[in-house]
Amino acid sequence: MIEIKFTYNSSEYTSAVRFFLFKQWTTFRSLAMWVTFLVILSWLLRDDSHSIIFNFISTSTVFISIIILVMFFLQPFFMIKRNPNFKNEYTVQFDDTGINLHTKNIDSKLGWDLFNRFLENKMSYLLCAKSTIIVIPKSAFLTEDSRKQAMILFEQKVKSK
Repeated sequence: MIEIKFTYNSSEYTSAVRFFLFKQWTTFRSLAMWVTFLVILSWLLRDDSHSIIFNFISTSTVFISIIILVMFFLQPFFMIKRNPNFKNEYTVQFDDTGINLHTKNIDSKLGWDLFNRFLENKMSYLLCAKSTIIVIPKSAFLTEDSRKQAMILFEQKVKSK
């Protein structure tokens, strides 16, 4: 069994959430739509015409830009600021049966079958379920050996579906 204790810091958590969002297919679809609208908008601007299509595309481009801005930059920041659990110390235990997650307000046992994806960025491990992620900061591991053991366990137990 591997046990770690940590309190989320804003930069680790927001970085992990942005990384997760960037890895989602819907994010790529949104970015592709945004780029397409920008290309069409720039093509329409060359005519100096202000048609209904031009107005629709320019408005849509602004709207999509705002959504992308909120999704990548503001949402992760507000998630950590609004949720009081992020201020508490987390105690997390990993073993062959799953994850025990404990804080002042949470006491959960999560089986490995809940998770369908394992991601890693430079500061965190992300265990992804259908509607949620668990961010495990790499800085929470006291030794390199325990970090490597956890990573092996994550890779073995979390099968991408």
